Amino acid sequence: TQDVTITVSDGEESAEVTFYLSVENVDPTISSVTNTGPIDEGGAATVTVTATDPAGANAPLSYSFDCDNDGSDEVGPQAGNSTSCAFGDSGDFLVTVSVTDGDGGSAASSATVTVDNVDPKLTLDTTGSISMDGGDIFLGRQDVAQSHSATATDPGSDDLTFYWSFAPDATTASNVYLNDGLFDPDPDPSPTFNPRNETDTQSVTFSAPGIYTVAVTVTDDDGGIPVANGSFETGTL
Repeated sequence: TQDVTITVSDGEESAEVTFYLSVENVDPTISSVTNTGPIDEGGAATVTVTATDPAGANAPLSYSFDCDNDGSDEVGPQAGNSTSCAFGDSGDFLVTVSVTDGDGGSAASSATVTVDNVDPKLTLDTTGSISMDGGDIFLGRQDVAQSHSATATDPGSDDLTFYWSFAPDATTASNVYLNDGLFDPDPDPSPTFNPRNETDTQSVTFSAPGIYTVAVTVTDDDGGIPVANGSFETGTL
């Protein structure tokens, strides 16, 4: 609000009138919210807001970003109109942005970031194996327990399940490693950012001599499986 005075003169006489002029603020306008998705789980997407305001430089804009759409801004207020939002699980995630001008006006909008699942990677520990023309083998003994280990990594915050087999022996096993380390399967999407690195060990005792195949696979809770399962033979003497 400001005083405005208007003066009128005919060259000999003049008159003036003063009144109050109230100028209302206009909220900024968001024209777009874009992001660099789709991205892989465990990665980050750049979210960019395009907004305008009639006041221009007289009322500079500030930007805030709620990356997980929980009602609390993880980034901002800041002068820059873009930020990086990281995601620990696969799915479609709503990012909410708000823009505020220097006079208290604001606007809000959102964009969906698509995050793709990544298959876990699996490595069978071949320590103690022997390389031969047909591949690597482990040597064991009948009725003597032997152990095998495998390590799985996953950039996502996923539960991991190892599956073991020793064909043609009937022995199989599966072991689950929960993301939260407690007793409950991870919700979808995971509320945490926790890349996985788990090592599983399985023991087997063969009751008869022969050639057995040690095979292990791992899956994450989003259905991802490794490209190779790490299959090796063990010769039992």
